[in-house]
Amino acid sequence: MHYKSLDSNKAKEMIQRGKALEHFTIEEINISNLVLKNDVKIVDCNIERLIADNAVFERKFELFQSCCGGSFHLAGQAETKFELIESDKIGKCVFNKATFLTDASFEESKFACQVDLSNANFEKGTRFKNTHFKDETNFMNATFEKIPSFEKATFENEINFSGVYFGEEVIFRKAHFSGLSDFTEAKFGSAEFEDCKFYGNTIFRQVEFKDWADFSRATFEGELDFTESVFKNGADFNEVQFDNLARFERATVKQDCYFTEAIFNQLADFDSVTFHEGADFRKCIFKDRIEFRHATIKEGSFVAIQCEKPVLLSEFKAKKLNLQQAHFHDLLDFTKATVEDSVKFDQAVFDKIVNFDHSDFNQTSFNQAQFQENCSFRSVNFNHKSTFQKIMFNGEADFRNAVFGGDVNFYDTQFYHQVNLRNVDFQKDTNFRSVNFQEKADFTDAKFRQSVCFEDLMAEDVILNWLQVKGRLISNQQKRFARAMKEYGFLKTLFEKQNNYKDMDRAYRMFKRMERKSEKVSLTHPIKMMKKVFNLIILDLGSGYGTRPFNIALTTLIVILLFGVFYSFFSDQIIIGDPQTSPIKNLVFCIYFSFLSFVTLGAENLYPDYAGWLKYVVAAQAFLGFFLMTLFVATFTRKVIR
Repeated sequence: MHYKSLDSNKAKEMIQRGKALEHFTIEEINISNLVLKNDVKIVDCNIERLIADNAVFERKFELFQSCCGGSFHLAGQAETKFELIESDKIGKCVFNKATFLTDASFEESKFACQVDLSNANFEKGTRFKNTHFKDETNFMNATFEKIPSFEKATFENEINFSGVYFGEEVIFRKAHFSGLSDFTEAKFGSAEFEDCKFYGNTIFRQVEFKDWADFSRATFEGELDFTESVFKNGADFNEVQFDNLARFERATVKQDCYFTEAIFNQLADFDSVTFHEGADFRKCIFKDRIEFRHATIKEGSFVAIQCEKPVLLSEFKAKKLNLQQAHFHDLLDFTKATVEDSVKFDQAVFDKIVNFDHSDFNQTSFNQAQFQENCSFRSVNFNHKSTFQKIMFNGEADFRNAVFGGDVNFYDTQFYHQVNLRNVDFQKDTNFRSVNFQEKADFTDAKFRQSVCFEDLMAEDVILNWLQVKGRLISNQQKRFARAMKEYGFLKTLFEKQNNYKDMDRAYRMFKRMERKSEKVSLTHPIKMMKKVFNLIILDLGSGYGTRPFNIALTTLIVILLFGVFYSFFSDQIIIGDPQTSPIKNLVFCIYFSFLSFVTLGAENLYPDYAGWLKYVVAAQAFLGFFLMTLFVATFTRKVIR
């Protein structure tokens, strides 16, 4: 194409008259301070410099397929449509402090040069759709009153949006950012960044989003920084891929925020972040460390997240927290955390050490969770109901000084290593039904303040004493005597293994009492009824089922006295062999006769009237005496030998 040379003044005159400049080579076009009432059209021209400082464009401005080898400077006002079409050979475009009073369109434009739109004011809609910026681009402190669109725009170099004001919605959908992208202190209405690609570092420090911020399916290959940013109406980071450091430190989100299925390939820093409403991290993958120290969340959902490196949640605060099916491949630090309402770790898997020390929980659930290594719940406050059902503790479990303020349920939980429950305070109902302690379980100084269940408990080495469980078995309290009998049998065996014979005897007595109470008898079976009464009076009260020799001695004394009183009413049936030396048959005499009958010694000159019925009573007393004396000897000997 042959280009004609055109004088600068002639070019200026043609522009003022509204004539198009086509196929010219022009050294300089200076239209500064002019009010241009006609369309300005520059087509396929080579321009060294184009200066339009303080120019006013009342009609359309179009730069089409033109080349500006030096600089392009526009700092004026455009009252109508502005178009820069396929002009990819401009040296530098400067729109500093420009004001665009009507719609400005840069669609499909290609800027091979630096573009300076700092402090520009776009009062109407602005379109940069499919625009290609090859060099540095500067929008610092620009103002967009209406909706600007950067949809599918490409920024190959640094882009500066710091301090920009977006009064309404801004659209960056499917835009590509190859260099540093700086949005520091920008103010957004609503922002659409879905499906964007950020290949360089991206800075959103101290940014304010007044409305919804949508970053769904975006990709951040460089570092991302949202430090101290404010999301006033929530944000969407669903399916976002963070390939480098993602920093949200001290950010504030006032409505729901979504990170569902996001991927964090490097450090995820949420230290001191505040989510005033819900934060949804379901099915997220964290391939590096996660930091939520001092963070605050009203309702947090981390269901089915995958964490491959340490997770730091110390002094974390939440109202509700859901970590069901989460998988922690490395350390979890949950020390001094506070959850006001409920926290759920159901079916979670902990591959490494877990630390919940000094945390404060309300309603807690760890059902079917798996702890592969050691875990610590030292000094944790469980203020409401806690469930640990069907858990596998493959490492040591430490609950020292924990407080369970509500019901706690360990049903069918497996402890494969030592569990430390020293000084634990169980303030409500406690359930250890079907629990398996394969190594030592230490309940030293633990307190069961209401009730406890040990039904079907399996254990070899449990440190526990009778005073801790006395009157606390829930099966006994609910009069389920058959179940209570099994539990007391377990306690008896447990105390015997510890050589704690005093507590063993106590458990054995309760075992026999529950056995007696579990037998149902009625008045239609008098023999069974008599047997049960004998069991109660003689075996239980009288001897403590062979564990209390001094009770037997006391029973012996009572039996002798009672029979003596009985004989005093029928003393006429007591025969004295020598009537001349016959003593007075008073109460003392009858008690003496009762004693002789009880110890089966008898006397040659003192016996019941064989023709009367009293001889049968004497025979019964003799049998009872023989039984009680034998029982006393056996019980006392057992005590001494042990």
